[in-house]
Amino acid sequence: MTSYSSNNNNQRIIWLYQSDPTSVDSKERGAWKCYSDFESDYIEEAYCRHEENVQVNDCIIDLKSKIQFQKDKKEHGTSVKRESVDRKSYVRNERFSSNTERPTPKSFTPGQEWYKAPLLDEWRNKNVTIRDNSSVVAELAAQGILIEGKLLKKEIDAQRMADQLRNCEENKEEIFKCAVRIYSAASFLFALLNESLRNEDV
Repeated sequence: MTSYSSNNNNQRIIWLYQSDPTSVDSKERGAWKCYSDFESDYIEEAYCRHEENVQVNDCIIDLKSKIQFQKDKKEHGTSVKRESVDRKSYVRNERFSSNTERPTPKSFTPGQEWYKAPLLDEWRNKNVTIRDNSSVVAELAAQGILIEGKLLKKEIDAQRMADQLRNCEENKEEIFKCAVRIYSAASFLFALLNESLRNEDV
């Protein structure tokens, strides 16, 4: 995943939108929400190309006036902004907080060489003929990500993740590294996979 930097390599560029336009204090932290890592990179690419507008899922962002509009409601816009943040201290709050009560984890069982989730074991047992073919598995993962992204209206995230998987060199190590980068990014996939692992949902 491309990670855009400011002139200082320790800094990362992120984009945010005003999630609560009625907030009296526009600097209030809770009034702003980050785009996903993939969406931020997509917006930054357009910004660096000096484009006037960029479409992100169902929204159009005016990069000059820094206003985001719904495609079918252009009379009502919300502010967006571009920030440079420290890479080391940059943490996505939504990755580590949830209002959902979490049961005692059941997904990982000790006593093996490395911990496995039953979800993954069941998939491997159902797909014996292809499970060790990393390229085929990566393509199936890309297709699944595109389907989920469309359902969740997160096509930008999904397309960029699928492209990265498909562009990997055809060896297991590179595909594994790519999968880790994708999973580590702040996107719908992180939350979706964690929920599936907790619920043992194949």
